[in-house]
Amino acid sequence: MHRIECILRNEPDPNEPEFFERFMRAVDTLSQKGFAFDLESEEEVDGALHLVWVERDELGELTLIKDQTSGISSVAVAVPKVADLKCIEEVLNQHLDIVPLSELLASSPNGLATQPNILLKIALIAVHQHIDPEVVSILQRGLEHRLPQLRYYAAFGIGVTTWPVFILDLERLLKLEPDVDVSTMAERALDVCRIAEKRASNGRR
Repeated sequence: MHRIECILRNEPDPNEPEFFERFMRAVDTLSQKGFAFDLESEEEVDGALHLVWVERDELGELTLIKDQTSGISSVAVAVPKVADLKCIEEVLNQHLDIVPLSELLASSPNGLATQPNILLKIALIAVHQHIDPEVVSILQRGLEHRLPQLRYYAAFGIGVTTWPVFILDLERLLKLEPDVDVSTMAERALDVCRIAEKRASNGRR
């Protein structure tokens, strides 16, 4: 399955009628293009509204998410074909205010203190791409920031990526980190990065 996560600008509430109408217009447009989605449930589950692509041999999924911890709103897409993924992303961009990765990367040097979850937003988009040196550098700088909240979101984002390149950075952080929440998140991130490294090593044999 091919995946992307589209981050919504200004972190809208999926239950807000005006936003939900725009979201459903996007779903209707996708239906007209041959991508049919049905509501999996009329109720929100864990902050996410799930719509399942039902008219394919292999199911795809479109999920509207409001993460309760970070406040981030996004649309996650998983489909069998890259061409379908690109088409769906174009439609979502037409109807919803989606923030591109390039904009988040450009604003991160000045926006970290006022919007610490920008580090997580960057990771959520980047995880579905090849390892990006600029993304790696930004998350590494986040781990070194004087504000615990930024170190927390940097570790959170690294855990999302699972990129083994961060293992040494997380080990260094954990030796000196005074904040319990940051340490807990960094330990989780380190565990998943080590698992990813082990899997990659086994795959090379």
